[in-house]
Amino acid sequence: MLYRQKKDVLIRKTKHGAYILSKENYSEKIVNESGSVFLCALSKDPQSIETLADTILKSFVGADKETIISDAIEFYETFVKEGFVAKGETEAELNEKAASGIYNSDCRVYDGRNKIHFFIPGLDLQYQGFYSLFFDYIKKFPYRFMDNIDVPAVYGSFNNMIWNGGRVRRGVQPALEEIKSTIKTLNDFGIAVRFTYTNSLVEEKHLQDTMCNLTMEIANNGMNEVLVNSPLLEDYLRKTYPNFKYILSTTACVRDVNKINEATKKYDLVVLDWRDNRNFDFLKKIQDKEKIEILVDEKCPSSCPNRKADYAHVSKVNLYQATSDELNLKCMRAVSDVAGFYRGLKFNRDTNLTFNDIYGKYYDMGFRNFKLMGRNEQDLLSLFESYIYYMATPECRDIVRYDLLTYYMDYLIRDFGGNRTSAIRWHEENLKKSYAQGK
Repeated sequence: MLYRQKKDVLIRKTKHGAYILSKENYSEKIVNESGSVFLCALSKDPQSIETLADTILKSFVGADKETIISDAIEFYETFVKEGFVAKGETEAELNEKAASGIYNSDCRVYDGRNKIHFFIPGLDLQYQGFYSLFFDYIKKFPYRFMDNIDVPAVYGSFNNMIWNGGRVRRGVQPALEEIKSTIKTLNDFGIAVRFTYTNSLVEEKHLQDTMCNLTMEIANNGMNEVLVNSPLLEDYLRKTYPNFKYILSTTACVRDVNKINEATKKYDLVVLDWRDNRNFDFLKKIQDKEKIEILVDEKCPSSCPNRKADYAHVSKVNLYQATSDELNLKCMRAVSDVAGFYRGLKFNRDTNLTFNDIYGKYYDMGFRNFKLMGRNEQDLLSLFESYIYYMATPECRDIVRYDLLTYYMDYLIRDFGGNRTSAIRWHEENLKKSYAQGK
């Protein structure tokens, strides 16, 4: 009897076993470590039960072959019945049952490679319920995500924090209980809160701001982090709140590799200026690559001449010294802003990194920390898509996408009432307001 994987079926080895996925109907099955040996013996090529048993025996030294054959038949018959595996007396019969389009097995051994860390945006209160679902989802279905990824921190700022920089955060200031709840929720998942206190125009008089200091006090448990840019604010924060990790922001626009190497000795992480993402001569000269964080999906093109002016104006707006409407710079990211995640990725392909870049070349170069852009919060679909693209396994992206969107719509319905139509309408209206307000 011959066996082979069926059409649109993928088998993948994980840390604690293996799973088999049918792309045709999105059915899946998980097996333990012993079962993974039997499962991963299968391939796209027809094999006799004797050949399969010989492969399995390599992992069970001293086992009786006849026993292995008996166990293998019982094991594979289960997967035949469930539609994952085809069997036949001849290769022609087998090919008819498992036509073209078969995926290659991905049964590489989990090798305990160092973690790849993704830092994601999301301190906006309206998304907290969704993030709880998202992190629960990763725990429930870890095999749908790349083996060696995690999310160590969620970055951002609560509304109306004058120390905030990078982008405007206006709106209703949250109550202290809401701030406490948000920080506790993330910390309970083992995830740090990373404040984006990168306002480059902070003066001495701003250092005693009540709300900004309260957020630091609430999060002062030794687990959380701060992105910094202003030397004045950084010095105050380090002296007042020494238990935080301090990270140099990409808004500092440091492009001198010698300064980068010095910064890695001072800061817990250094976020690169994304314009150097593909400057490989520059990247090779960085001495401590594990303390470098790379922004992988920036919307702004590398040719934009207004970057520092934009950051400075955002700092003014957050200090209530200007309005968003006063920013008269011609924004070059308009094309990628409306293009969606994938077109935006292509639009800035000279700086943005692909899935294969991160798990291939950049990992091999020694980089482990990657940041997903926060401005995608204005377009939640693009934000979700970036999580799916970079973190989910390619074969599971469709099912993860469906689940996340379903969770998100149910979250909107629960929190804002009505039905899915009203929830979608609320999201669209909120999106329009975000774009109208600008930054």
